[in-house]
Amino acid sequence: MATEPYQYAEYYKYPGPQEGETALAFRQRIAGCLRDGGLTIEAHECYTGKRWDDPSAAMGDPGAPMTGLMGAVLMDFHGLNFGTTGERRIADEMMVGYLQIHQGDSEIERMIDAIGVDNFMFLFGSK
Repeated sequence: MATEPYQYAEYYKYPGPQEGETALAFRQRIAGCLRDGGLTIEAHECYTGKRWDDPSAAMGDPGAPMTGLMGAVLMDFHGLNFGTTGERRIADEMMVGYLQIHQGDSEIERMIDAIGVDNFMFLFGSK
């Protein structure tokens, strides 16, 4: 599936753009709906506008889906919950992933190296 919010909204039957809603606000709203629905990969792809395996979206780039996905795994792994939902939760996950990567020793990168990226993505139900 593509990363465009219109396609996600149509496919998952979320309301389309609201009157006066900017394109960015619509993207963020749909990404938040996806995240609240447990669709972590799709939410981060929609939020960033890039697929998780896009070569131009390097891990650690603040705008890369993998950065947020790594943050989601870390938050789950360590039992972190800031009590946020929707698009705010996505932003929290992206920040946790970014900070983990840029602190110099990435727990997630070691995990991916050990189990492989396909098995890592399997954690999210990606096929």
